Amino acid sequence: MHILFVAGWWPTKESPVNGTFIQEHAVAISQYAKVTVVYLNSVEKSQSWSDFPSTVKKHHTKVDENLDVLILDLKLRIRRFGVFEAQLIKMIQQLLDQYKDTAPIDIIHLNILNTHLTSNILKYSEKLKVPIVLLENSTFYHTEIYQLPSEDIQVKKREITELVNKPRLKYILPVSSELGNVLTKDYHVAKERLVIVPNVANAIFLSGPVIKPAAKKEAIIFAAAVWSHSKNPMLFFNVLALLKTRDKQTYQNLKIKWGGDGSKMQEVKAFIAKELPDLNIDFLGMLTKKEIYQHMCASDFLVHPTDAENLPCIIIESICAGLPVISSKANGIVELIDESNGRMYATNDVEDFYLNFLKMLDNIQHFDREAIALKARKRYSAAAIGKQITEVYERILS
Repeated sequence: MHILFVAGWWPTKESPVNGTFIQEHAVAISQYAKVTVVYLNSVEKSQSWSDFPSTVKKHHTKVDENLDVLILDLKLRIRRFGVFEAQLIKMIQQLLDQYKDTAPIDIIHLNILNTHLTSNILKYSEKLKVPIVLLENSTFYHTEIYQLPSEDIQVKKREITELVNKPRLKYILPVSSELGNVLTKDYHVAKERLVIVPNVANAIFLSGPVIKPAAKKEAIIFAAAVWSHSKNPMLFFNVLALLKTRDKQTYQNLKIKWGGDGSKMQEVKAFIAKELPDLNIDFLGMLTKKEIYQHMCASDFLVHPTDAENLPCIIIESICAGLPVISSKANGIVELIDESNGRMYATNDVEDFYLNFLKMLDNIQHFDREAIALKARKRYSAAAIGKQITEVYERILS
């Protein structure tokens, strides 16, 4: 079985964390099928007549016997009159033809609808004559779309509805049941065309030992994310400001390990400098998966403040490492957390966050980290998710 895996986002040298969750799906599928990844890295508009005609540069990496990665740089002088869309489809058709005699493409697997490459493949899917599946984990459908001008929302909904109901698109694989319900309710996707397929935990969180730090006076709290878009780090630091006012001793016994970076970090650091100058916090910057795992092993719980999210990998990775989590009741997060592995607060509610944060501190030693990890590792391993996806492929091909 040969899968053309079209990634809406993908890690690159310039953006190493861009689409790592999509990369994990590709790796998972490659355990069961040959996977050729294609990603449109940049779309440049030429300024000079001398650059005409358009050019496509291909960067090929063979990861292993079953996994190839093609990163495409597309340069166009003219992007109007359908030239851009036609060039994208031409590129995909050339790839289908390239493998026709040696290893024909059986299925086109799209990731994230709302990108140039993936949306145009669906738009012109009848020309490609290959069955398609779409794995979707974007919050655009039920959050970002409502940030558009009011007159554009229904137009965008109609456009998405038409795309997700194309005949060539056989199945949609949302990463959470909640997203699946949104696709059914708002975009008229029949339930029988939906198969819920979660995100995958990176292998490093699956094989390492579960370490439970010894009971101590100081509580170590870990966080890691790209702090932008729907993430809400300020809510957590407002919780800490409340704690400082109401329970100074508990506040002084906290150690915060804060990983990641992003557009919201400037506000966070300004707030800490003004309101929490005595906070015991280490800013760790962007971290590798190995570094994240090491911090998880040395921490008491993960905090993940966010206002909208389907199935965040950081939470999946945390529970696979046996580390309990506190996060919001946003979207698919409620499908990841229960009282056995953490707590949730009402989204964007600082007082509820505060109360549940105190309960997490009180119950640090009561969480069974071995049980948390065992349950999560069975569900979110590459082997489990890859098998689930290839069963969908087999259903299509049979």
